[in-house]
Amino acid sequence: MAVEFTGARSGQGPLTWGQRAIWRLTEWLPPGDPYFNMPWVLPVHGKPDLPAVLAALGRLLGRHESLRTNWVPASEQAGMMQRVAGEGRLTVELVEAAGSRPRALAGEIAAELAAKGFDYADELPVRCAVVMDGGRPRAVAFAFTHLAVDGRALDVIAGEWPRLLSGEPLPQDVPQPLDLAAEERSPEGAARGER
Repeated sequence: MAVEFTGARSGQGPLTWGQRAIWRLTEWLPPGDPYFNMPWVLPVHGKPDLPAVLAALGRLLGRHESLRTNWVPASEQAGMMQRVAGEGRLTVELVEAAGSRPRALAGEIAAELAAKGFDYADELPVRCAVVMDGGRPRAVAFAFTHLAVDGRALDVIAGEWPRLLSGEPLPQDVPQPLDLAAEERSPEGAARGER
């Protein structure tokens, strides 16, 4: 199943300080190593149907540029850069619980999704599966690369998830990595970095 997403913008720019720190660590690992992948599970409470869950996933990707970012070589001098897609598609697997506890099964699936390294240049930094029980979505299994999210970002996603599922509006002013990278390169950001 494919989830289409559209963000407010696309673009490219330098890495943020945090992205650079993780990128340097990934270079110590063999290609395709999943060490910096993060499994995650979110429940689907209430009675949202599959279209509502898929729409929530589309809104999540459209809202957060880090979830639609690739990391590509810029030049030998500049190193790596982040490239944000303005639109695209995420393939979502549907799995029937078939007698298993949906959240426990989602945890197992998330671990499987996170067990394979990401192709940072060509793959979205998120993988996803929806666990169904009797035809109803009950949990969503994710794998993220740590280049895209950290523990704080997971808290933000978990906090937004119920509102995304219900279709409620969310605040528009979400911090984005391209903005953060530009701020870090400003005179004020550079001074803060020096401190």
